[in-house]
Amino acid sequence: MSHTRRGADPLGLPPEPNLLHQGMLRLRRLFVQVANIVTLRTDTITERTSDAGVTIDRLLIKDVVVVPYAADAEASDTYVITLTSAPLAYVTGQMFHFTANTANTGAATLNVNALGAKAILKLHDTVLANNDIEAGQIVTVIYDGTQFQMQSQVASAPAAGAHGPSDHTEGTAWRLLYLNGSGDETELVLSAAGSSTAGYSFLRGTGASAAPEFQEVMWEKTIIVEDPTSSEDIGIHFFHQAVTVREVHAVVVGSSTPSCTVNPKHHTDRSNAGNAVLNAATAITNTTTGQTLTSFTDATIPVDSFLWLETTAKSGTVGELQLTFRYTLD
Repeated sequence: MSHTRRGADPLGLPPEPNLLHQGMLRLRRLFVQVANIVTLRTDTITERTSDAGVTIDRLLIKDVVVVPYAADAEASDTYVITLTSAPLAYVTGQMFHFTANTANTGAATLNVNALGAKAILKLHDTVLANNDIEAGQIVTVIYDGTQFQMQSQVASAPAAGAHGPSDHTEGTAWRLLYLNGSGDETELVLSAAGSSTAGYSFLRGTGASAAPEFQEVMWEKTIIVEDPTSSEDIGIHFFHQAVTVREVHAVVVGSSTPSCTVNPKHHTDRSNAGNAVLNAATAITNTTTGQTLTSFTDATIPVDSFLWLETTAKSGTVGELQLTFRYTLD
């Protein structure tokens, strides 16, 4: 059985305090201080004079695993970790890894070994958004001298229909995109085409800080004829663009049961007999809320066409005849 002499060095070095002994003691202390060193081997230790100290040639340290990692256990996004090998202070360029115990809600901080909580920023100087850090996510940060810059990819993804133009993702087909008050892309459903009861929709601004909207619009042309006769032929409008008449609203002003029969027409040639808009010449007799006419023979007015009003009969005292044509652009 071998015995170790009391006071003998565990490394098997002689007890006399020579420089070689001192150097090995320093190596032993290095071995103790560096965490997780699997192999420490020196090939040559050269003894020098006391003035020069000890020179260690070809020092080989293998399989060193020194990872500044710890798990956070906080119940909020003021993350706290305690490293086994504790840093004495924050130093610019230090990297730390930690597993977050909770997801963040907005701004978050990290406190390493009670050195003080420092803000965690993404993209160099941007405060974290909600859920940029998920519960259970391993997060890597680097201290920049003031705060921690997050190196890990953020966990949060843009919500459907809300994303900036720089990282645009596929959205729903046939939508209009605009940037909302947060700078995120927002989809606006396109409106249906015009019909006999609804005009075509046009994009309408609702204010400098409000979402746009589609507004149903019908164009209108109104003609007022004072003391109309039974044989009027009066021009109303010239259309540079094809339109479709959706309704005609008419009213008369007078006494003794006033009535005036109207037959509006259109054509590209003003001298032509014209195409009747209404399905028949119609007597206008209402003197209060007016009459709405929606039965047509030819309500589609081609491009570069004239629209005019013809009257074919009148009775009673008619002081005024008013017609309003509501139409949509084709």
